[in-house]
Amino acid sequence: GPPDRPRVLIVGAVKAGTTALFGALGDDAPGRTKELYFFNDDAAFARGMPHYARLLAGSAADATIPGKEDADVIMSIDATPLYLIHPTALDRAAAAVPWATWIALVREPVDRAFSHYNMLTRFARTEARRASPQGRGTASFNLTRGDHDDDDDDAALSSRFAATLEPEVRCYEGVLSAESSDVAAEEAQNATAMGSIVERAFAACALTPLAGPLAALEPRGKLAMLGALSGLLSHGVMAPQIDRALRAHPSRDVVCVSQRALYDDGAATVAAVFDTLGVPNPRSRDAPVRRYESLSDHAVFAADHAGGFEGHRRRINPDVLRRLDRVLDLPNRALADALGLRPSCGAPQPPPHPYPKAIGFHHELHWLAPDRDAAAPPRTCAAPDETDHDVPQGTAAS
Repeated sequence: GPPDRPRVLIVGAVKAGTTALFGALGDDAPGRTKELYFFNDDAAFARGMPHYARLLAGSAADATIPGKEDADVIMSIDATPLYLIHPTALDRAAAAVPWATWIALVREPVDRAFSHYNMLTRFARTEARRASPQGRGTASFNLTRGDHDDDDDDAALSSRFAATLEPEVRCYEGVLSAESSDVAAEEAQNATAMGSIVERAFAACALTPLAGPLAALEPRGKLAMLGALSGLLSHGVMAPQIDRALRAHPSRDVVCVSQRALYDDGAATVAAVFDTLGVPNPRSRDAPVRRYESLSDHAVFAADHAGGFEGHRRRINPDVLRRLDRVLDLPNRALADALGLRPSCGAPQPPPHPYPKAIGFHHELHWLAPDRDAAAPPRTCAAPDETDHDVPQGTAAS
């Protein structure tokens, strides 16, 4: 594409490692603008492509032209993680930059939602302190120091997190229960039927307003850009979002990357992304991924995630966690099907579009496909012409 248009769009998800990947693809060059908020912002989009070109000028990364070791080409990256969940952003992007590769990072949805909740409460606390030096917010959102701190008691933090999600969780419980009761048990195992159920639930519940301590926040301005317009659980219901991306992209050039792989094996995962893009990797193959961003400071984040799957989940009340896992069981299975991680022998027809390229998802099998051996092939029953969507780049690929 033209040099003033992006080569890559990192479209989501919020709190799934987009900052880390953006930094790694640009070799952690300082001073680059990550989130451009163009295709999801009506006012910015109305200003047209010249405005977008100006925004992109601050997001360019150097990448070597294949075969020309001494030459550089600008690889512009727009890493706006709200594009994936936004209802029209991907259609706009498809029309404006049809050649761009779209990258979506996937994170275990409860861990992701908890991190997102922390981001919103931290932002709210900052705004409240800005409104009053004593640390108290406005009448509509009275927030005292420590009320929403990452360092707060886990039981209190878990309770507020659950309250924030409650209307959205009830929405998913209602829709998924009603939909599943209309589908025979054997049909519910069918990838097409299961994906349709999850898609209808996502459509019904994704815009459920935040509740609990964050209910008084108005999701506009900066807060809207932090993802407060959509339910926190819905950001992690990825199957409908990936399906929509594949339908929207003119050439289905969609790459899904495991957040856990980026954290556990960043150098190999980033190398796999460069390989998929067809761009020479300027990084050392053993270079760590820097600037891995979390709402907690790095030491807290590293401690939370050192044990693997649990992450922030260990801070959540066990009863709340079990309820969330029950709600997410069908959406997680639908995502595994969307990525081609589970066999779908009972499907009466092939998927409506190719699978996305998938990088690093053997790191996510504990929650996406717990019944699958990490060493097993991605699918055991798929048709021969549907078996090569994975990108087996070293240890980072599924």
